[in-house]
Amino acid sequence: WRQDIYAWSVPFREKHILLVEEPEEPNDLKWENLNVFFRNLARTVIMTTACALLTIVLIALLIRLLHQRATPMYAAVAIAFANNIFPKLAKLLTAFEKHSTESHRQTSLYFKIAGFRWANTAVVITAITPFTNTVTNKGLLESVFSIFVADLVVSHSLQLLDVVGQIKRHYLAPRAPNQDMMNLHMSGSRFELAERYTNMTKTLFLALWYSALFPGALFLCAVTLVVTYNADRFSLMRTWSRQPLLGTSLAKFSRRYFFSSALVAMAVVSAYTWAGFPFDNICKTGTKVDKAFVGTFKLDVKDGTKGTTSVQQEDFEYNYCLQALLQPPNVKFPPVPDKQPSSLKWMTPDQEMLSRVYGWTSVVAVGLFVWVILYTIVKTIENIFRRSYKPQGKDQMVPFSKIPSASTYIPQVQSGLYSYPLLACSCTGLDPDIFDWQDPDRPHKYYDLTLDAMDIIEGCDDGTKRVFSIVSHRQPPARKGDYQVEDDTSYIHI
Repeated sequence: WRQDIYAWSVPFREKHILLVEEPEEPNDLKWENLNVFFRNLARTVIMTTACALLTIVLIALLIRLLHQRATPMYAAVAIAFANNIFPKLAKLLTAFEKHSTESHRQTSLYFKIAGFRWANTAVVITAITPFTNTVTNKGLLESVFSIFVADLVVSHSLQLLDVVGQIKRHYLAPRAPNQDMMNLHMSGSRFELAERYTNMTKTLFLALWYSALFPGALFLCAVTLVVTYNADRFSLMRTWSRQPLLGTSLAKFSRRYFFSSALVAMAVVSAYTWAGFPFDNICKTGTKVDKAFVGTFKLDVKDGTKGTTSVQQEDFEYNYCLQALLQPPNVKFPPVPDKQPSSLKWMTPDQEMLSRVYGWTSVVAVGLFVWVILYTIVKTIENIFRRSYKPQGKDQMVPFSKIPSASTYIPQVQSGLYSYPLLACSCTGLDPDIFDWQDPDRPHKYYDLTLDAMDIIEGCDDGTKRVFSIVSHRQPPARKGDYQVEDDTSYIHI
């Protein structure tokens, strides 16, 4: 296929439009999963997602129990530990999903971890805190502050301590039975790009969720992100292992859907927050109190505290009114002043103005988000019937064979017993320069699975030709210069 005018205008065999896409990075491919049927993958993804949702519910119940029977700090520490433990479970669940590329696996992992951390960090606390405790002592504000502090201390402490990595490097590696096992123990802790993305987005989501109620959360978010950046930079250089080169699909997915979702959540939650002030569920009636209630009275509060209050003749009566416009089953959207009961209103004139602005802004935000989702679905369906590929970038006139870090499409399988990937093809006749890795002690032929297969099935029908891929490499012709050459291309046929 050539990128010229004929490729764009002439259909294949005069009637078919080819589906042309940018290839994934060679290290991004999971060669062992390329032939997995979509229905099998979809069924597995549904099951693992259901398990992740069940975990969210169970952790929410545990946090609710700690929040009710202990201090908010205990619940915040539990949230921080859950945010660090759940990615391990998410990795186990995602391991059952046979994705064809590492980017797709990371996207699935991102969806699970982000959903858990968003719900666990922000949504659960809002749901389990009574509406009238929003701005009281030991209420919602204290819980949010405790979550920021616990996340800042607990998460980064566990990351920098790297307990598992320390055990592998200082205890298991010196006692390894062979060089390969020692290299594996010394290679560093594996990190997931999806987990690092969600670690930042959950902090930003928490700040945006409570930005109207607790503006200081934005400053706490900035401090946390600075600490996260430096901690990740240290771990990347010192304790984490090298990861395969991935494409930009995960970054695009996060930017298009999750960041936009966070902004929509901020608009909607802020609108309900401004509409719910002062969070006491009582409304002024305009009628002065009866003379029978004038005087000083003793109070026995439900939490055990006692006090006194005085009622004057000039005071007004107050009635109960539900100020929580988001409380089921009386959910009212958008949360504008018109949603107040006609006889019982609690909003001040300034509050009504802010509520009206935030309420209709939330409508616009939700509408734009729905439009983006529908547009993506329509474009996806349209691309099935119409050509949509457009090349990006410009030809830099640099031959592929002159790129030192070039990686080629050679079938490889990762193994937990070897420091380097196993080759699912015959490497006979292949130039060592086309590999993006080199074992200093062994040649590439040592990792050739076809040789092992021939030893195993010796004397039987040779099935290696039907089981393994066949890779051939043609060296480029003699170069006429460093960059401007004629037909200087490195070919790999699979």
